[in-house]
Amino acid sequence: TSLIAACRWLCRIASLLTWYEMEGPLNLKRKQVPNEATQNLEAEQKDWDESYRSLWVLLRQGSVPTFCIEAERFSILVFGDHSGSWTQGDGSPVTPSRSEPTALLWPSTREIRALLHENHAHFDVPGGSDAAIASHSSATEQTLAELRELHRDGEKATTLGLRDLDDTSQSPALLFKGSWRVHVLMDVLRQYFLGQPNPAAPPSPARLPRLLSPKPFVNARAKTAEVMKLSTDPATELRGCFFPQQLQYFLTLLRVCYPKFRCDLGAGRVGKESSQGPQGRGGLNAFTLLKQHRIESVSCDRVDGGAADKWHFRIV
Repeated sequence: TSLIAACRWLCRIASLLTWYEMEGPLNLKRKQVPNEATQNLEAEQKDWDESYRSLWVLLRQGSVPTFCIEAERFSILVFGDHSGSWTQGDGSPVTPSRSEPTALLWPSTREIRALLHENHAHFDVPGGSDAAIASHSSATEQTLAELRELHRDGEKATTLGLRDLDDTSQSPALLFKGSWRVHVLMDVLRQYFLGQPNPAAPPSPARLPRLLSPKPFVNARAKTAEVMKLSTDPATELRGCFFPQQLQYFLTLLRVCYPKFRCDLGAGRVGKESSQGPQGRGGLNAFTLLKQHRIESVSCDRVDGGAADKWHFRIV
C-alpha cells in the first residue's frame, strides 16, 4: 500500500543519515585487567587519543564542521565552519567558524568547574561569566582544595561541602568561545580522561568518552540511522546521532515528499532510552532563546493549495 511504501521510503532516507564514531575503550588508569589484555587496551587507548586530537585539528582545518565528545556524566559539543548559528538570550548572534569555534559542555559538575578554573579554562555560564564562580576568598580556595583531596580519597561528605561553596545552579551548561578557550578546554579534558596526574582533577571515568562527528576523522567508523519501528500507522522510528545539519536536511526531505508530517525528537543518547528529567530539557539551549527548554516535535502542513508551508514547533 501507499502507507507501507512511504515507510519504506523513510528507511532508504535513514541510510543517508550517517555519522562517524569512535567508541571509547576501558580506561587503564581505572580498570584492573589481566596482563595479557593490557597490551590490547594500550593500543586501543592510543588509537582513541589519536582520534581525540584529530578532531580538533580537522575542525581548525575546516574538514569537520562540528563534533561531540560523549562522556559518562557530561557531553561537549564543538562547533566550527558551517555548523549553523543561533541567537543568544540577549539577542546577539553566535556564528562559530574554524578561526573562532564555540564549545558547549553540559551538564557540568562542581568538580569539573573547579578543574577548569584551576587550569585557566575560562567559560561563560547562563546569565554571566565564570568570574562569579571564581570569586572565592583565599580561605575558601584552601577549603575547596582540602575537600577535593577528600573526594579523591572517597569521602562521601565531599560533595555536600563543594555544593555549599559553589553558588551556581545544580548543573549549568558552560560556554567556551574562541579558539584559545576551546583549545584549553580540549587539552584539560584530554588529561582528565586519560588520568594524567592533576591534583585538581576528580577521578577519571572508567571508560573513555565516545567521539562522534558528521564527517570522517582518524580511526572512526561510519554509522547510519537505525530503523527501530516500521508500521502502517504510518509511523517510523529512527534512532541515531543526528547533528543539526543532518536534522535540517531530513526535515527538508520530508517537506518535499509529504504534504503533512510530524517529527518527534527524542532527547536520549544513541542506544539509550530518552531522558525526560532535567538532562532531557535542553540544558545546551541555555545560551539560546530557548533557555532551559527544547524542541520536542516539528510538524509541517501545506496551505494555500500547496503554495506555502506552515511549520509548528512544540517546545517543552
